[in-house]
Amino acid sequence: MRTISTAIALFLGWPLGAVVHAQDAIPFSCPKPGTIIEATNGGKITFGESDGLTCRYTNRAGQPVARVAVVIDGDDPNAKTYKDEFPKLWPAKVGNQISFATAVTGGIRYTNSYTVQSVESVTVPAGTFDVVVLQHERVGGSASARYRHLANFYYAPTVGHMVKFEFNLLQGNRRDAPQNWEAAKIVIP
Repeated sequence: MRTISTAIALFLGWPLGAVVHAQDAIPFSCPKPGTIIEATNGGKITFGESDGLTCRYTNRAGQPVARVAVVIDGDDPNAKTYKDEFPKLWPAKVGNQISFATAVTGGIRYTNSYTVQSVESVTVPAGTFDVVVLQHERVGGSASARYRHLANFYYAPTVGHMVKFEFNLLQGNRRDAPQNWEAAKIVIP
């Protein structure tokens, strides 16, 4: 357990000096419209209106994008599965876990497990944030090409988005492996 910051206490409507316990439930919300996040990998996103777990934004190229619970693009073929499963994970409590199967091109199936690992403080170039650490493990592939990765999403409730992302390929190959990044600058209107 640890005392949470004034900002997160006010955001959650908790009293100042509140203490986070493993059983506390932290709600999910998308960033306020107009929020801008610039990342250390060169990414820049500007948020618009949201709809439940779907956060809409424009990327650096000005293209509209939607993400489900900050973890998967809304136009991904498996987005509906994520929309169905993620309400079971939020509000986030340490230890919450969901698992579900998805398929990719060619019918290769994967098991996806998301676990709320911890509530902690993280410092990135944009500042220090209280975060919910959400770990994603994906396992699967074909009989001849097994695959496994772990990814950590550092979701900051005061921002409504992750402020850090880590990807670790443990087995197999992935040409389009995501880059690790941290929030370099955040502007909240």
